Amino acid sequence: MLHPPRWAVALLFVFGVPVVGSAAEPTDHFEAKVRPVLVRHCVKCHGPDKQKAGLRLDSKAGWEAGGENGPAIKPGKPDESLLVKAVRGADGVALMPPSGKLSPADVAALERWVKDGAVDPRDGGPARLGGVTLAEAKKWWSFQPVARPELPKTKAQPSNPIDAFIFAKLEAKGLKPSPAADKRTLIRRATFDLTGLPPTPEEVEAFLKDGAPDAYEKLIDRLLASPAYGERWGRHWLDLVRYADTAGENSDHPLPHAWRYRNWVIDAFNRDVPYDEFLRDQLAGDITAGRGPADRYAERVVATGFLALARRFGHDIDKDMHLTHEDTIDTVGKAFMGLTLGCARCHDHKYDAIGTRDYYALYGIFDSTKFSFPGCEPKQQPRDLVPLVPPAEWDRVVKPYRDKLASADARLKQLRDEQAKLVRALKASAAKAGTVLARGEIPDGGGQALDKLPNEIEVKAGQLLQLSVTPLKNHGADSTQVEFDVTEVGGQGRTWNLAADVLGDFLAGNPHADRYGNARAWWFLDTRDGPLPLPEPVRDLQGKPGLHVWRNGDTPSAFVTAGKETVPVWTKLPGRSVFVHPAPNGNVAVAWLSPMNGKVRVTGRVKDAHPGGPDGVGWLVEHFAADLGTDLVALAERSEKQQALERELAALRASAPPQEVAFAVTEGAPHDAKVHLRGDPEKPGAVVPRRWLEVFGGEQLPAKTGSGRLELAGWIASKNNPLTARVMVNRVWLHHFGKGLVKTPNDFGTRGTPPTHPELLDWLAAELVNP
Repeated sequence: MLHPPRWAVALLFVFGVPVVGSAAEPTDHFEAKVRPVLVRHCVKCHGPDKQKAGLRLDSKAGWEAGGENGPAIKPGKPDESLLVKAVRGADGVALMPPSGKLSPADVAALERWVKDGAVDPRDGGPARLGGVTLAEAKKWWSFQPVARPELPKTKAQPSNPIDAFIFAKLEAKGLKPSPAADKRTLIRRATFDLTGLPPTPEEVEAFLKDGAPDAYEKLIDRLLASPAYGERWGRHWLDLVRYADTAGENSDHPLPHAWRYRNWVIDAFNRDVPYDEFLRDQLAGDITAGRGPADRYAERVVATGFLALARRFGHDIDKDMHLTHEDTIDTVGKAFMGLTLGCARCHDHKYDAIGTRDYYALYGIFDSTKFSFPGCEPKQQPRDLVPLVPPAEWDRVVKPYRDKLASADARLKQLRDEQAKLVRALKASAAKAGTVLARGEIPDGGGQALDKLPNEIEVKAGQLLQLSVTPLKNHGADSTQVEFDVTEVGGQGRTWNLAADVLGDFLAGNPHADRYGNARAWWFLDTRDGPLPLPEPVRDLQGKPGLHVWRNGDTPSAFVTAGKETVPVWTKLPGRSVFVHPAPNGNVAVAWLSPMNGKVRVTGRVKDAHPGGPDGVGWLVEHFAADLGTDLVALAERSEKQQALERELAALRASAPPQEVAFAVTEGAPHDAKVHLRGDPEKPGAVVPRRWLEVFGGEQLPAKTGSGRLELAGWIASKNNPLTARVMVNRVWLHHFGKGLVKTPNDFGTRGTPPTHPELLDWLAAELVNP
């Protein structure tokens, strides 16, 4: 690994000795001044045997293809060429070569060479991957085209073509086949093999009695028609593609819809779905589903659970999707083609002809795909689950519901806008009009009368007399009992008592009214940022009858015990009383809204209703000499409308049309991806067009295509792909006989094991493609 950026090293290694004199031809300049430098300083690390940073510099084709950051040179543009920047040490590019800075003459020669068009007469060799050229890589046995071999001639008479290959090998070794199994053994072997279950005694007896020449064929047909066949062989596939009912990241969220993919796999085996279709639906079923027929839409969407089930990583799995894509690419490569594609994430594959650019060409395909999100610890809710009906059909079903929802949302937004305007007006009025009449503090477990108040307070209609309770230090004394009395001096001699008014039987329908017909005489207020009504009423809190609360979140809150009995909750609250609980960061209040012009006297008491904390509370009585009533009433009316509308919205959402969904994938925004240098997504390199593996032709996606998953499925399932059929028939052989013809079923590359019976493997592969 190079500590400076690898592309910078590569750029510098390309070029060396400068040209002196302007009369030389570009080719002469290259031969005399540039090629020697490349040979001395570059080819060792960027030639036929080694390609650091994915860059080869022993040919024009090599530096044109470039490495992890794309082409090394822009002919005619030295200031935009990474080579020149590297040798200059400019624009934040690491100085190259690492062995020491080039001489000024060398730098000038390189600059001139690039400026003159970077003429390079070398043909050189093609880039090497896995230590070989692409041409050499194609000579590997599994990359050779599948050719149906002739059946070998044998002395024994084979009963089927497979036996011909087996007998030929035995005869070559001077061996004879084992004797045929007796019928009892045969039915047990076949039944266990195809269903994973033993035959019943009745089935054994029936087979033993069947003397027909086709008895064995009938047995096999019966077993293949059994639902247990799909369950047995579907499990082989589910194990291969890492099926699980949880997401796999650190909180391992459950996937309640994963079973749909499991059942689809089982059903596909039982229906004998052609393998190319089986493959295509798992990679691009959501795309093929839209092309019909309609009755297969759901199953094809479900099939893409193969991709959606890719492992999730980390605490916030949204941030680690590059690892999920790696798991996807690795599984696609091993399951369908027996190639370890994931090895090329951080560097070119060490052993097979798969480059990092191949990896990120495929990465762009899956990065252009939207994966269902299972939820994770910081984001609990699943999302992007895929409906099992076509979008147009679902839109038709859901449109009336969405219209109602949009209408209710619009009304709710209008109410909130009106509330925000009223809140601003109320805060402005209160800020100018408030006067402190008295204040005090009570210790934990204590109580105190509201003393030090003026004997008479002059009020006008719409003004507030407000009693606030505020925490001291931390969270205060939790629940605080409040007594608050207002007595008219002169006039009609009326009295207002907080507990009596709020708790009176005649107020069952309006807990804020008084006995004189004033519907909003008493207020419960959040005073942390102005006197605002506590917005959320809750009746029978914690299932306690008569314990009613008005709150903003958990706190601040005001609550009453409407019954006569003591209520045991977090403490013992005496009956028919009023309490407040301040928030950790500010006050809560009860207030009397004056319905009159005249003079009043205020008395009362505050008492710790929940002793045992380290701190007490403070109290404060204020007079707001401005008409706040109009805005308070307007706010309260809109708050009630908002609550009613939110209940309507909750009921509407609960009545949403039922929608069956799958944990699957859909098309995202198509785009090409950048190489992640050393596999690090925070170190982006050059953009790589989405395409097929270079060793198999490197075909690029057509213009204006989608993610590219459908094309990828076509490349993998193509009859010209030499791997796909070989890999699958080897799996069939493995699960029938316990050992594959290729003993490394997930690796048909150079680190895998060559086939023990290559002709038999190719005959089976040809039979799968063209039976």
